[in-house]
Amino acid sequence: MSNLPPLRLTGAKILRDGALQARSLVFEQGRITKGPLPAMDMSGYLIMPGLVDMQSLFFAKQLTSANHSTNTRDMLKRTAHAAVAQGVTTSWITQGWHHPTGSNSPIQAEQTLLSLRALQGTLPCDLRVQLRIGTHMAETRDRLLAMIKAHNVAYCVFAQGAADQFHFHDTLTETPRFLCSLAEAFDTLGVTYGSHGDLDGAAREYYRIIGARVAECPQSVGAASVARACNDPVVLSAREFLAPTLPKDTSVPHLINRGLCDALVSGEDYASLPRAVFALANACIRPLARAWTMVSQKPAEIMGLHDRGTLDYGKRADFVVINESTHEIEATVCAGRLVFASGTAGARLSAARPQSSLAAE
Repeated sequence: MSNLPPLRLTGAKILRDGALQARSLVFEQGRITKGPLPAMDMSGYLIMPGLVDMQSLFFAKQLTSANHSTNTRDMLKRTAHAAVAQGVTTSWITQGWHHPTGSNSPIQAEQTLLSLRALQGTLPCDLRVQLRIGTHMAETRDRLLAMIKAHNVAYCVFAQGAADQFHFHDTLTETPRFLCSLAEAFDTLGVTYGSHGDLDGAAREYYRIIGARVAECPQSVGAASVARACNDPVVLSAREFLAPTLPKDTSVPHLINRGLCDALVSGEDYASLPRAVFALANACIRPLARAWTMVSQKPAEIMGLHDRGTLDYGKRADFVVINESTHEIEATVCAGRLVFASGTAGARLSAARPQSSLAAE
């Protein structure tokens, strides 16, 4: 993992301005730029923006199956390396806050954030935390907000599970007061927040009224349609697109076909993101250029990350080099650093690194 020298990649098809174009990509000091820099031939490849994943369960799955010899830092490192191998340069790992003990407990959430802070600057990609908050956790409000402030957590979703069912119009329950107080605090802190798994339009309407605008993995056409009517972003699972488990009329392919999807997330498997993009293109559901924006530009816009998601001048040099014939990812570059290398393209970029950085590795 080292900084690449200033380069001009030529001969590839570049995703820029909403289309695949035969033009060069120039980058220097971690940014996309212009100029007559040393050229490297990338004929036969696609160069696409780095993937921006708003919800990954890869880390959460490790937590669930971890043995006593596995520590949180090692799991975070493993997560980051799994991400870049699939072209992901920015990822929000989902950490639960909806159980008193175990992998989804407040104490584990605090440990995850402390470990991530300790690893700051050493991971191959930009790893962040999405908190999935159980709507029944009212007694933890002060502890939760203290942690969010201490670690600058910028993304939270409310999740209503089997243990915390409540009637949306029951003003006597403490749950609505808990959620509204969190929403007020989130607005003050600049936290992006939404809801996960809305069952119907009423649930989505409730959450958007309190300010939870992101509709993550809604479970019905009604919920997704309410979000779309209100111009709230709808985020769906790439894994569910590839292998649907819901009934056909509420499945992810059905929602996408109805235009009820803004962005895709990986879920348990980072590989589902690039696979879903090419599957969308192969099925003629979306052109490749447009499908790729669902995993790069759109999620970056939703999360307010204006320095990434496209290959425009001045943006961070986050990009993926893909073999046009095989669709295999052969290189991932994050902020100008070569963080994953495989195949011919990876070998070419590896050879371009300064000898001093190679010796250091």
